[in-house]
Amino acid sequence: MSDPPILAVFGSASERLALQGNYDPEVSDFEGARQAAIDVGRHAALRGWHLQVYSLNEDFIEHDLVKGYAAPDVGDPATKKVFVHFAQSSPEADPVPAARQKFDCPLEGMPYPSERWEVAFYRPLTTAAAVVVLGGGRYTLTTGIVALAQRIPLYAIATFGGSARIVWQAIEGGRDLPSDWQRRAMGNAWEGDASAERCLRALEEQIEIKRSQEQDKIQRRRERLQEQKDAEQAAADLLHQQQLNRRHRAQQQKAERVKAQRTALTLHCVTGLTCLLVTLLCVYQWQARVTLFDPFISLLLGGVFSGMTGSSILGIRRWRVENAEPSSFFAEVASLVLGAVAGFAASLIFVLGQVLTLPQGTSEELKAFQLRRMIPFVSVVGLVAGLTWHRFFDQLSETELPTRLPGTQGDSSATQG
Repeated sequence: MSDPPILAVFGSASERLALQGNYDPEVSDFEGARQAAIDVGRHAALRGWHLQVYSLNEDFIEHDLVKGYAAPDVGDPATKKVFVHFAQSSPEADPVPAARQKFDCPLEGMPYPSERWEVAFYRPLTTAAAVVVLGGGRYTLTTGIVALAQRIPLYAIATFGGSARIVWQAIEGGRDLPSDWQRRAMGNAWEGDASAERCLRALEEQIEIKRSQEQDKIQRRRERLQEQKDAEQAAADLLHQQQLNRRHRAQQQKAERVKAQRTALTLHCVTGLTCLLVTLLCVYQWQARVTLFDPFISLLLGGVFSGMTGSSILGIRRWRVENAEPSSFFAEVASLVLGAVAGFAASLIFVLGQVLTLPQGTSEELKAFQLRRMIPFVSVVGLVAGLTWHRFFDQLSETELPTRLPGTQGDSSATQG
């Protein structure tokens, strides 16, 4: 079960204070204001509220409030309690002992360790569930404005004048907690119990509205925190998924790389061994002095296959030693073809150079013998060409052809000449 709400009432309606010029505007009905405080106290007791007061001096409205609240024929005595706030400037400053002899209800002193009365006057506003202002001077005005600014449920009884009327004029319906009908009721003439009942009911409605607004605020804050948490979780999930995707791609790339390496190595090894066997077969034809192929064709085949053998050795070295990036299957086949082309071109140049140097009238048998004798040399030349084919083609691709022949129009040397 929640604690009863605490009602704080501020104001005064004293002829003595009026003579001192404490009211602006003036209090119009001192006796009526004090009776209104008694009515509010009685209905607070009937509803089981607790009271919060600062002074029990007869010049202040709190005295009449507690007087109506402590009436023995009103409310349940077990539910009554009055919190008396005061500045603890001296042991004699405690008003509770004297008040207990006057009022028949539980009184609890709430001392503040300060010599300034303003501390004990304003600080209790934070613990009050609702505030009523009635009559009063400038401190009542300050209290009412603070209650409006802090959105503390407020009821300003304006009909008796004093600073409570200025507070009533400052209330804006739709902006402050009091509604338009409550503001109109505050300005009506005081009708005893009916007005007191209307006052307490208006405060209860404002308390419920404030509680609902605070719950909505808490709910919105929870929703924002949940949205922020969800966004952070989504970002974390996205980051985790990106990490998994990167890891998966890295594994795929590694698997593709290994597969490409294995494919390239297999291709180069098989091709290299096959070409080596063909080359050795051509060399065997020279060593065994037998004719398996035409000698000239044997030379060209030896150059082509030895060039492919060199290209295969180059590819194996590139994969196993240099750990090159993977390339397509067709690129590896193209490297073998280029090695074969390089071997063929180098072998052809070598063979033609040797054949053209033979004396005229050389017999066919001697020519065949010379061609067979060149097979080992052609194999070596083709192998070297296959090992270095990439340098040859790279240099060929970097060579710039002249756009004009020397001596034609536009040539600088011809112009200068």
